[in-house]
Amino acid sequence: MTIVPTSQDPLIHQLKKYRGLLILSGILLTLCGILFIGSTAFATLTSVYMFGFIMVFSGIIQLFMSFQTLQGMQKLGAIIFAIFYILAGILAFKAPLATAAALTWLLAVLLIIGGITSAIHAFQMRPISGWGWSLASGALLLVTGILILKDPTSPLWLLGLLLGIDLLVRGVNYLMLAFAVKKA
Repeated sequence: MTIVPTSQDPLIHQLKKYRGLLILSGILLTLCGILFIGSTAFATLTSVYMFGFIMVFSGIIQLFMSFQTLQGMQKLGAIIFAIFYILAGILAFKAPLATAAALTWLLAVLLIIGGITSAIHAFQMRPISGWGWSLASGALLLVTGILILKDPTSPLWLLGLLLGIDLLVRGVNYLMLAFAVKKA
């Protein structure tokens, strides 16, 4: 059963109230997505630097909390973990291309694992109608992961492309939502 929201729905009311902000956000995100898709190397480096910043910042917070809240071996383990976070963040700034390569290859391995797992689950669901979609999804993940690993240039553009696509789709989504709530 599908529930159709009405104009009395609090969410619709809230979205209508901020419709202009939805439109502005949608336009800006769409433009950022197009910019990132058009300049994938820039977008990849931006995401690597953001990753580095988050790792350093998170490591500092974990280090502080380790000294404030833990004792003994727990404290030592948490401090070592925090230091690894900080070092990973610093490495992202010192060697952004190597970091992009490591993140891209990690993504490829996860896609391959996900593809194999999806295919196994698909064959387990063979008696159920539609199991082929799961198999197709698994095959797509597997092939995508393998293609990423086979292309030595993928670390230079893949992360930026994925970020650009995400921003573009999110921006279009906000715009469509803004126009949809106008009619509700």
